[in-house]
Amino acid sequence: MGWVIAEFPETREILVDDKPQGPNRWPNGEYRTIIIDDGDHTFRLGPPPDGTPAAQKLVVEKTSVLAPLHVVFTKV
Repeated sequence: MGWVIAEFPETREILVDDKPQGPNRWPNGEYRTIIIDDGDHTFRLGPPPDGTPAAQKLVVEKTSVLAPLHVVFTKV
């Protein structure tokens, strides 16, 4: 089991291996932790296409609820 936080300045749908995982933030603006299987995954932001990089291929391993993997996207 892996824990991931997708950082982006706005609320955006997160896609893991092209499957929607819900928004990156809660309605109050705090980041939401996504729970996925350990292993190789591709992370993307949902539309509009104003984040970079367009996709990130990362290995999720050795994460925990207290130490999630942070996937960072920058607004362009």
